[in-house]
Amino acid sequence: MKFNSHKNVDPAKTFVENLTKSRSIFKSLFKTLRLSSSGEYDAILSDFEISTCLAGFFLRKPVIVIDHQHSLIHPGALRAPGKKSDIFNVVVALAMTVPYFSHIFALDLVNMPIRRHRQTLFPLIRKPELDKYITETENNDHFCVYLPYIEKKQICRVFSQFPREKFFVYGFNFTQRHKNIIFKETSRTNFLIDMASSKGVMGHSGFSLSWETMLFKKPFYTIPLQYHWEQQSNAYRLKQLNLAYVADDLSVKDVERFLDQAYSESFSNHGKINILEPNVLTNCIYKEIAKA
Repeated sequence: MKFNSHKNVDPAKTFVENLTKSRSIFKSLFKTLRLSSSGEYDAILSDFEISTCLAGFFLRKPVIVIDHQHSLIHPGALRAPGKKSDIFNVVVALAMTVPYFSHIFALDLVNMPIRRHRQTLFPLIRKPELDKYITETENNDHFCVYLPYIEKKQICRVFSQFPREKFFVYGFNFTQRHKNIIFKETSRTNFLIDMASSKGVMGHSGFSLSWETMLFKKPFYTIPLQYHWEQQSNAYRLKQLNLAYVADDLSVKDVERFLDQAYSESFSNHGKINILEPNVLTNCIYKEIAKA
């Protein structure tokens, strides 16, 4: 994604950037076709990606897609308010990125699978790789922050107003301490360690971060990016389900309210969101492959 001077998504610049990547898409398609045609298998599993879908079409193989993006237009999902142009843009993007499929499983914040034709809205599943991270709350002493699209000065100004709290900040890829704010270098492992052992998580409304925050059952302060309808939709659903504190920006007033809620444990993500085991999704995938 490309952003403007106000740190908001710039649709025009993003489109131009993606257009310049068309050559790499064709290279990826040819590579996928070579790999796919060299082996014997029953189906292709894909996420939100075009080359595997086209490979399945040309090779006449079933394509099972597992993503989140298709939940944005699924009739069984909570539909966020937005302009008709937002929905139209999403529909076009989905059609261009996943032009061919046998069935789609769209992960989202639902309690049971909801099927509509060849698309199933599916509950979140447990990520076994997260099981090793300790989530005890007795000795937790910090909040885990990932807000790369908020200015560093603003982060320091706001968080320094809460000297009793400690904030571990990722997204800027450097190590530095400013009063009660500790900036850390980019590290997936260290980020998960700090997230799991935190009092709460503060970040933008990307689906992966939201998903993992729900798995760790942490209070969540989230700021969706403007003009990014997927993040706006994620934030809307989190708010409607009382799974997060949603704000338009990082401010002292909002952080204060979030901390009050976090300490009172008023968020319903403490065990009340349905998380399925991975094998439940796997079994559903096998059934769709058998039908294809």
